[in-house]
Amino acid sequence: MRISIKKPLCIVPARGGSKRLLHKNITMLGGKPLLAWTIEAAVEAEIFDEVWISSEDQEILDIAGQWGGKPLLRPVELAGDHVTLVQLCLHVIRNFMDQGMDYTSFYVLCPTSPFRRSETIQIAWQMFNNSSADSLLSVIPLKHAIHSAMVQTKDGWLQPLFPIEFELPRQVLVPHYRPDGGHIIVNISEFFKTQAFLGSRTLAFPVPIEESVDIDESIDILWAEFLLDKGMVKK
Repeated sequence: MRISIKKPLCIVPARGGSKRLLHKNITMLGGKPLLAWTIEAAVEAEIFDEVWISSEDQEILDIAGQWGGKPLLRPVELAGDHVTLVQLCLHVIRNFMDQGMDYTSFYVLCPTSPFRRSETIQIAWQMFNNSSADSLLSVIPLKHAIHSAMVQTKDGWLQPLFPIEFELPRQVLVPHYRPDGGHIIVNISEFFKTQAFLGSRTLAFPVPIEESVDIDESIDILWAEFLLDKGMVKK
């Protein structure tokens, strides 16, 4: 089966074995499973043929189907704590290639970013398409400048990690960012060469701080519910 090369392969990784927050991907948030937020945004973006949910957990796959996702059963050996997202994506892409599907890029949407908007997905995809980049990662500014980092010596004394920059005013320092996990777009042919998301031609895609909320622990759910209750994020 041949798929349009103008659309990216959508991968939503949603394993069932979360340790810090049990059943994280189907934990209720704002009256619906966490996973549903990402599926709805992906469907509304209208840039994907299908929204594929990769999981080894049948309950997660069943819930994904109820919200418009396409279940993609993941082998148990790719659901462990030490399996990387890169390894999973390589498996998924090879599986689709074996079926004759010829996507040229893929888009990873982690369900732990529930407040990601469909409009932002569209903007990220357009930005990637209009560039010569091999990949795109969404980022947010580091809350604390990396130059303020300190280490502890073997004797227990504190030392700056960057002695020269440590005393400089923050205003003169180069801004630093971290990936928020909300948007990952990668050229497939380059991905097979590097087996990495971040390369020498990776676009930074800054996202609004409210869209970068990341659900990893119970306290994150409470924070997300607070933002919803206060109308600070879009339901």
